[in-house]
Amino acid sequence: MILGNSGVGKSTLANVLAPASDWSEATSDDGRKYYFNKLTRVTTWEKPNELKTPEELAISSSPWKEYTNAETGKKYYYNHITQKSAWEMPSEYKDALDKAKGIASKTQPSSTTTTPAQHATNTNTNTSSSSDTKAKTDTKADEKSSTNTRSSSPTPAVSKREQSYGNKDDAWGAFKQLLADMSVGSTVPWDSALKHIICDDRYKALSKIADKKAAFLEYQVERRKTEQEDRRRKEKQVRTDFLNMLREAASDATITARHPWRRVSRAFVHDPRHDAVEDERDREDLYDEFVLEMERQDLDARQREKQESAKKFKQRLEEDKDVTSRTQWRRYVQHMENDPQFRAMDKLEALRVFEGHVRELEAREAETDRTNKERQRRDSRKARDAFRQLLNEHYAAGNIVPKTRWREFVKGVVEDERYVNLISQPGADPPSSSSSSSSRSMPHELFGDFID
Repeated sequence: MILGNSGVGKSTLANVLAPASDWSEATSDDGRKYYFNKLTRVTTWEKPNELKTPEELAISSSPWKEYTNAETGKKYYYNHITQKSAWEMPSEYKDALDKAKGIASKTQPSSTTTTPAQHATNTNTNTSSSSDTKAKTDTKADEKSSTNTRSSSPTPAVSKREQSYGNKDDAWGAFKQLLADMSVGSTVPWDSALKHIICDDRYKALSKIADKKAAFLEYQVERRKTEQEDRRRKEKQVRTDFLNMLREAASDATITARHPWRRVSRAFVHDPRHDAVEDERDREDLYDEFVLEMERQDLDARQREKQESAKKFKQRLEEDKDVTSRTQWRRYVQHMENDPQFRAMDKLEALRVFEGHVRELEAREAETDRTNKERQRRDSRKARDAFRQLLNEHYAAGNIVPKTRWREFVKGVVEDERYVNLISQPGADPPSSSSSSSSRSMPHELFGDFID
C-alpha cells in the first residue's frame, strides 16, 4: 500500500505498523538476511509480509521464490508447493514480477510518501532504538559478545552457542540431530536444506558456517549409508516374502517345478507379495531360483529315501546267516523275488549293497584266517620253547647222552604236558611204528637237533 498526501485512513496505517514493529532484520554468518520477531521469538528466512512493499507482496503471491547460491552467487528459483527448482526464471514468477513493476510505476511516490514497512522501520529507528538493539543482541549474540570483550580479553576459542551445549562435539551432534528431525535426505543440497533448518534454535549450535557445512556433509554420508542399508534390508525382505509365497503354493500342490512362470504367475496377481517385486524379470528370476531349490530338495529327498532303503537292506543282509562270502547274487535274487521290500528297491542299488556286504564278509574271513594263523605260530613257538626246556632238564639229569635214542627217550616223556602241547600243534604228528626214518615229527626233529 502506498501512502501519500491524499490522507489515507490512519486506522489502516496503525494496523500495519503494529505488527511490523515486532520484526527486525539481521544478517546470518554467511551474509544472508533473516528476520526475527521479538514477541514470538520466531526466526524466518522469508521476509514477513509486514515488512514487504506492495511490489514484494505482488511477487510473493507466486509459489516460486528467487534465491542466490551462496557458493556461486548464481540466482535460482524454487517452488515451495511442488518442491521443484530451476535455474531459468519460471513464467509464473515473471508474470508476478511484471505485475509488481506495474504497481511501482503507477504509484510514483513523492518525497513524503512512505510504505507501511518503511514507516514502521523509521518509527522503530527513531523511537525504539533500545528495543532494536536488544533484538539484534538476541539474533547475533556472538558478535555482541565479541565486541564487548575485545578490549579486555582475547576472543574465546569456542563461542557461547557451542558452550551452551557443553562442548563442540555436543553442538555438532545437536546440529546433525536437527537435520535428522527435519528428515533432510542424503541428496538434498545445502541451500534447500537451509530453508528447513534456519528457523530452529539448534541451527545456531555451530557458530561458523564452515562447521555447519562440514556437519551437514558428515550427516549426509551417514544418512546415505543408512538409506542404502534400509534399501538392502527392504529388498531382502521382499525377496524372502516372494519365495515364501511360492513355497506356500508348492506345499498346497498349486505349483510344481514343471510349471512355467507364465502359467504360475496368474495364481499370484492378487497377492501383495507378488506386486512388491516390481520388475517382472526379477519375479521370473526368483521363480527360476525357486524351481532349482525345489529340484534340489526333491533330489535330496530321493537320495535320503534311497539311503534309508539301502541301510535297511544292509541290516537285513547282516541278519541273514545264509548269506556268506560265497553266496551268488543271481541265487539270492531268486530267493528274494517274492519279498515286497526287496522288490520295491532299486535293483542297481540293491546289487551295490549286496556286493559291498559280500566284500565285507570276505574281508572278515581273511582277517579271521590271518589272526588264527598268527595265534597258531605263536602257540607253536611257545610249545617248541617248552619242549627244548624239557630236553635241557633231562640232559641235566643225565637221562640224555649222545648215544640216547629217540624211542627210548620218548617213552619217559609221553605224558609230559610240554610234549603233549607240542604234538598237538598243526604239523607235529606223533611218531608211529610205520613211520619211516625220513618222516619225523616235530618233537623228534627237536630231539635230533639237541643231540647233534
